[in-house]
Amino acid sequence: MFKVIPGRLRHAPSVRSIEGAPGEAVVRIDGMVCSVCATRTAAALEAVEGVEEARVDLASGTARLRLAPGATVQREALDRSLSRVVVGMRARRWLEHALRGGRR
Repeated sequence: MFKVIPGRLRHAPSVRSIEGAPGEAVVRIDGMVCSVCATRTAAALEAVEGVEEARVDLASGTARLRLAPGATVQREALDRSLSRVVVGMRARRWLEHALRGGRR
């Protein structure tokens, strides 16, 4: 089923926070709008070194990661992976900037 959460269009997808214990992490992600975003996000996160599995929940805006033994995740690496897979990222970043009144 295709699901869309239009209120999340105000922010380009990015990692809000990472919590976890050894071997796992819960990542809160701003800006996931639809089920296609969730599927592509899971694939992108699984491509990050040290991530063995990513299960994304669109409704809560979270991803639960299973990590390789001894691995840790870097926020920057996760954000980079998100920026490569989101359709219309430039437009989303422009909208985010415009809604903040052009301030960075």
